[in-house]
Amino acid sequence: MLACLLHFCASGVWISIVSYRYEKYCKGCTESDLATLLKDKQFAKRFSNFLCLQMCVENIYFYETVEAYRRAAENELPILSRVIYDRYIASDAPFAINISSSMQQHIKQAMAAGTIGYNLFDEAYEEVYTLMKYHSLPLFLKKENDHETSDQMSDSTSDFA
Repeated sequence: MLACLLHFCASGVWISIVSYRYEKYCKGCTESDLATLLKDKQFAKRFSNFLCLQMCVENIYFYETVEAYRRAAENELPILSRVIYDRYIASDAPFAINISSSMQQHIKQAMAAGTIGYNLFDEAYEEVYTLMKYHSLPLFLKKENDHETSDQMSDSTSDFA
C-alpha cells in the first residue's frame, strides 16, 4: 500500500484535492461501461487512486498490463508473459491478483509448455475485469456520488451564511 500511495502522491495526485466531475464523461454510466470509462485518462487515474486506497490496485495494473500485452509484437510475448506471471500470477508476486489456484496452475503450465499466445491471460483478465466491474466500480461511483452530494450541500449552506 505504501509504495502505491507514494507512486500516486509523487505524481501530485491526491484524491482529496483533485476536483473532477464525472457527469462530463459518465452521464448515466452503469457498471457495464467500465471498459469505456477506463479509456478516459482522468477517470482511469481517479479509479486507480480509489483502488489503491481499497488495497486492490493490482487489479487495474494487471488489466492495463494485459491490454498492453495484447498489442505487443508476437516475438515479445515470451518475455512479457514472464514479467506478467512474476508480477501478478506467481504465489509470491508483488502485485498478486486474486484468481483461483487452478487458473494460476493453468497459466504456469502453459508457460512451461511454451504455449504462449495473446490469449494466455484471458481467463484471469476476465475474472479481474468482472471483479472491478461488479465490485470496485459500484463502490467508486457511490463514493464519487456521496462526495458530489456533500460538495453540493456545502455550497448550498454557504449561501445562507
